[in-house]
Amino acid sequence: MRRSGARADEAAVTDDRETGESGMTIAIEQLRYVVLGTRDLDSAARFAGDELGLQVAFRNDEEVALRSDSRQYSLVFARGDARRQALGFELRDVAALEAALVA
Repeated sequence: MRRSGARADEAAVTDDRETGESGMTIAIEQLRYVVLGTRDLDSAARFAGDELGLQVAFRNDEEVALRSDSRQYSLVFARGDARRQALGFELRDVAALEAALVA
């Protein structure tokens, strides 16, 4: 699949007839949060605050959640394997979610 000419704030994937891959469009409004695993929670949180200007939203022994705007959080560092990663997206509406689930 290849990326279409979607707006910068909307992700889209299209059909690629040449390769035989089927595609779909997912109406993503925005990226809501990112979760990253880290072995050094303190250093990661310090970097996010000092270098990126993020503010600590909440913290416990296993996670530090940070934000840069009015959202509850936008970046979470989780203690553990650095391969742990997750993204949270805001979709346009329930129909967009349902379409993404059946694709």
